[in-house]
Amino acid sequence: MPAPRKYPDEVRERAVRMVFEIREESGQQQGAIARVADKLGVNRETLRSWVLCRARHNTHYAEVLVMPMWWPVLAQSLV
Repeated sequence: MPAPRKYPDEVRERAVRMVFEIREESGQQQGAIARVADKLGVNRETLRSWVLCRARHNTHYAEVLVMPMWWPVLAQSLV
């Protein structure tokens, strides 16, 4: 049996949505994860992994996500 999740699915969805909304509104890619993570009390690396996972599975978010360090991972997941 898997370990229980620390964060409910609703928190995960809300946090990821907030990151992408900030990125779309401001046009800036940097700082969104840190701001949302600090606001919601979520670990930054945890939120970063949720965002990357969402981008891999949703082409709309993949288009919004423009971070050179993630392109190799993103490109492999979209093939």
